Amino acid sequence: MLFLMCLSFTACAQTNKLTSDSVELKSKHDPYFIVSQGGGFTGKYETFMVLKSGLVNKLGENQDTVFYKELPWKTADSLFQMMEAIDFHEERSSAVGNMNYSLTIFKNGKNQRLSWADNKSPKKEVLDFYQFALKTIKAPTE
Repeated sequence: MLFLMCLSFTACAQTNKLTSDSVELKSKHDPYFIVSQGGGFTGKYETFMVLKSGLVNKLGENQDTVFYKELPWKTADSLFQMMEAIDFHEERSSAVGNMNYSLTIFKNGKNQRLSWADNKSPKKEVLDFYQFALKTIKAPTE
């Protein structure tokens, strides 16, 4: 029984290091963002990288990138306008929990990354952007 508890805790506590090295960007300075969520009993993570062009790639745990969908220009533009307004320099990542979430923003040549667990949410503007972005990404293609 103790072994099963340790195994499930280990599965829940896994984190992934994500990079954009394998994604083709027009320029190394093109803005993009990455949203990720996962953990729980399975320990599986779902991670999406959104480029300013509207291209959405799904990132695998082994760093593979797979085309997921393309957002309409107006939708992508709206997301990136929201992203530009976000600044979480003052935010601190929380400890790993059962369900884990992260947001990485690359703009102006700099990366900002914030991660949090289900029991510790970031400030409202960050959480609102994260939830809206994920909902938009997962919405059926029209």
